[in-house]
Amino acid sequence: KKFFEKTIDNRIGKCYIIVVLVVLLVVIQTILSLQEGGLNLFTINYQSREPIYEQLYNNVIRLIGMEVLRPHAKLPTVRALASELGINPNTVSKAYQMLEQNGYIYSAVGKGSFISDNVSSIDGKKNEVKNRLGEVVKAASNAGITKPEVIAIVDDVYPGGDK
Repeated sequence: KKFFEKTIDNRIGKCYIIVVLVVLLVVIQTILSLQEGGLNLFTINYQSREPIYEQLYNNVIRLIGMEVLRPHAKLPTVRALASELGINPNTVSKAYQMLEQNGYIYSAVGKGSFISDNVSSIDGKKNEVKNRLGEVVKAASNAGITKPEVIAIVDDVYPGGDK
């Protein structure tokens, strides 16, 4: 009986060590990839009717809202991001211009684009939700749901009445 218990303890111990080593390996690979500019956080749906520059714009806002992009974080260069996503640099440039006009990012000549420090995670999250809500309302309209029906749904779902 003791032999059996020792064998199980050894197997559990070995499994635990293997899991810890695998997790450490993944963490190290992730850190190295980030240092090399990898692990693209931007996702593009090429089948979407939403223009790619708007998708990039919304991606940055989403990442700010999730606090993945923090104030003064450097964004990929226009050329690097365009190359990585396989899109025209003008598309990335347009998204960056919109983000800068709306105060989400700032540019330093010769250094790149950075997340603005006056953008709070709450504002980013709020804008992310507004963007998603807009997409849902567009989809509802396209599906033939009327404005009064949408308002009735919002009234049913929204807590606190008109606040």
